[in-house]
Amino acid sequence: MIYISFSLFLISLLILFLEKRYLFLISYILFFLINIGINYILKIILKHPRPNENMDVFHFIKEKIDYERFGTPSVNCQSCLFSTLFILFSTKNIFYFFIYLFLSFYVIYQEIQNNISYYYQLIVAGIIGITISIIAYQLSLFFLKGKVELKEEENAPEIRGLL
Repeated sequence: MIYISFSLFLISLLILFLEKRYLFLISYILFFLINIGINYILKIILKHPRPNENMDVFHFIKEKIDYERFGTPSVNCQSCLFSTLFILFSTKNIFYFFIYLFLSFYVIYQEIQNNISYYYQLIVAGIIGITISIIAYQLSLFFLKGKVELKEEENAPEIRGLL
């Protein structure tokens, strides 16, 4: 499953580069790293076990920082949904979106099927990934457009009322 989330990352880089969406490419890389960082911090703070964890051992080592032992939120789910929405927003390509969505759901299914994450761990991860994707896209648009101001000729009374 980690191969799918990492593959989506690499494919996203390629798509954004080939479509010459360089600002979105930089934003994607930056926010992908932020996304992973937030996941790491939340796992350390929440310290919630995975479904397949031996609880006696888990409680014994809970105070040690072992990022991979904790299940909330799922880094694979969070990364996949982040990539899925960011690619949809930045390319407006439905074909890419459905391929990414299919792979994301496959990752989620595998995490549940293989007892790697609880349902709510995946829901939390999905919400975080989607939220960070929306923020990343909106900030990209803000920097792409820059500050928008009215020009003198646009300051007509008819237009001023519409803005």
